[in-house]
Amino acid sequence: MTNTDERSDSPSAAAAMYLEAMFELAEDDLELVQARLADRLGISRPAVSEMVRRLVRDGYVVIDDRRLAFTDEGRAIAETAVRRHRLVERLLVDVLGLGWAEAHELAGEWQSVIDDRTEHAIIDVLGAPTTCPHGNPIPGAGYEQPGLVTLADLVVGDAARVHRVTEQLEVEPGMLVALERAGMVPGTTVRVTSISPDGSLAVKASKAVLALSVSTARGILVTPGDLSAISDQVAGRTQA
Repeated sequence: MTNTDERSDSPSAAAAMYLEAMFELAEDDLELVQARLADRLGISRPAVSEMVRRLVRDGYVVIDDRRLAFTDEGRAIAETAVRRHRLVERLLVDVLGLGWAEAHELAGEWQSVIDDRTEHAIIDVLGAPTTCPHGNPIPGAGYEQPGLVTLADLVVGDAARVHRVTEQLEVEPGMLVALERAGMVPGTTVRVTSISPDGSLAVKASKAVLALSVSTARGILVTPGDLSAISDQVAGRTQA
């Protein structure tokens, strides 16, 4: 039972941040353990352990065999935080024309001051989007994910349409800037031009060819397609 005498009616900004990070890890199919949470947030493991203890005390999280899991209340808080973050990103990119990286950073600051009324207003202005600019689903928006594979699953010559850049890549320094500059964004088509012995890929996007490590390629979700049907974005194949 939650000890309501020891907590306020709403979670602190720090608690919401931890719950949001947990949601994103689970969304990327990563194990919910404290070490993983510390790595994602860039916070020491002792500090994470202390905050997790508070989350458990306040009824937001439970621990089962060292794995973290949401309570219903904790999940609802996490979904609200993620939804507002992704809506703000869409507003900043689609309406204000900001770049991916700047929008991601600012959304982290803005989301905590968004209330229900503002959230609904943003949804109306944007026309009820179902994903953030990077293709990640907005909780509660009715997103239906198509059958996806990762770029790392493709072979040389394969073409695919980009659908999602996972949160795991969003937090990597410089990654959003590099992907956006190369035109490797949701809705565009790409083609694998080579694969190195270590598994890294060279991928032709709409604006440039990117060299991607295996771990990075696994964080980009695509729908594979026939090379003969590839769009003009990756035209200019070498003539035989």
